[in-house]
Amino acid sequence: MLDAITKAADKIMVFCQKGQIKVPEKYHHLMAYWEKGIEEVTMADHVRSFHPKVWVIRYESKGSSQCIEY
Repeated sequence: MLDAITKAADKIMVFCQKGQIKVPEKYHHLMAYWEKGIEEVTMADHVRSFHPKVWVIRYESKGSSQCIEY
């Protein structure tokens, strides 16, 4: 699992508005792997804010007998 998390951290970027990311109340040591993938975004106008959206979709074939758990 640790190998999968470290490999994914090299391929995934997390975008947030500059100055608005907060330290979680309960820190988990695996969060350190994601720190290098955080990119703070600065808006051109100070009255605007950055609101990214994420869609995660998983497709399965109709005849699949394989069960995948996350």
